[in-house]
Amino acid sequence: MKNKFPVVIFVFLLTALLFSCGNAKKDINIDVSEVALKLSSELASEKAGLVELTEDSSAIRYGIGGLYSKIYCEASATVASDEFAVIEANDEQAAGKIVSKLDAYRKERISLFASYAASEVPKLEDALLESEGKYVIFVSSDKLDAAKEIWNSEKRQ
Repeated sequence: MKNKFPVVIFVFLLTALLFSCGNAKKDINIDVSEVALKLSSELASEKAGLVELTEDSSAIRYGIGGLYSKIYCEASATVASDEFAVIEANDEQAAGKIVSKLDAYRKERISLFASYAASEVPKLEDALLESEGKYVIFVSSDKLDAAKEIWNSEKRQ
C-alpha cells in the first residue's frame, strides 16, 4: 500500500497539469501601430480621403477617453463614411466598453449618412467592429475584406 501513494500523487499532479494547460488563456499581443499602418496603406483612396486624427480628437469623436493606452485613427475628409480605429484598451473590460461606444457611434453615423449620403450607409452597417483581448478594431470601408485579413493575420501571430 505504501508504494501506491507516490504513484497516486504523480497521476494527480500530471492530470492537474494537463487540465490547466488546456485552459490556459493565450496571451495576445497586437501591435496597433503596425495594424494602423497596414490599414492606412490598404484603405487609401481618393474617394475616401482618409486623414489621421489626433489622439485627443479620436477620444472625443468616439467618447472613449480614459479607456485606452494607444489609439490610431483615420477618417474621411470627404463625404464618405470611410474610417478606421485601432485601439489598445487599458484592459479587456475597457475593450468591452470601447466596443459598445463604437457601436453606438456607428449607429449614429448610419442615421446621419441616411439623411444625406445614403450610398455610404452599407459600409457602416457592415463595418468591422470587434475586440481580441484588450485590442479593438473598427473599420468602415469598401475594402472590408482586406481590413479583415489584416486584422486576422495580426491575431494569429
